[in-house]
Order: sequence, then C-alpha cells, then structure tokens
Amino acid sequence: MKEHDGDIRGFHHLSKAWYGDVCLKPGGPDDQKVDEVVFGFYSPEGGTSGEMVVTWEQLGGRTVPQLKVYDDAWHALNQLQDVLQELAEAEGENISPDQFCEILLRCGFKDLTMKERK
Repeated sequence: MKEHDGDIRGFHHLSKAWYGDVCLKPGGPDDQKVDEVVFGFYSPEGGTSGEMVVTWEQLGGRTVPQLKVYDDAWHALNQLQDVLQELAEAEGENISPDQFCEILLRCGFKDLTMKERK
C-alpha cells in the first residue's frame, strides 16, 4: 500500500512489551532472536500501511541487528529516509534495540509498545 496519509509513524519494542518474555523464551522457534522492534506507518483505526522489523540475533558469538522488509512495505521504507540516514551514520556500530528506538524517537516515531496487559 502506498498511501500513508493520516497514519502514525510508530514502533513496538518486543522485549519491553508485557508479552515479550514469552515471545523471546529460549528454546522457541526463534531461538536465535534476542529482541526485535517492529516499526512503520499505523492507522489510528488499526492496521498498517507498511511496516518492517529490526531483529537482534545471535551470530558468531555476537548479538547483531538485521533489517527485514517484505515487498508490500518497500514504499514505506522509502518514506523513512531520515531513519535510513541515521542507520547509515551508525553503520558497523552494532547498535542495541534501545539505541535503535532512540533513533526512531528522534525521527518523530511514537512508542506504541503495549507495556501493560489490557
């Protein structure tokens, strides 16, 4: 979807969510995943017009970030040039999930993480 008008730039930080511990439990299907931040454009009425994820995984004895974007969010990714510029400046620095969230906040994103169960 290429229309993002009226949508909120937001993110969800998995390890900070009330359900994060269950999702990141060792021995699960994503055993190498340490944390993730899903971010993109979210409608105030629900749903998304484009979202992607940065996942932190164990690789070669280090925890490293990886950006994953499916083809239905490539337009959304292109609208995030400010985020891409910040990431380019942090290349090779192996930023943490908290540092990535700080980048998103500086770029005007809203923290949509559900920290308490409703």
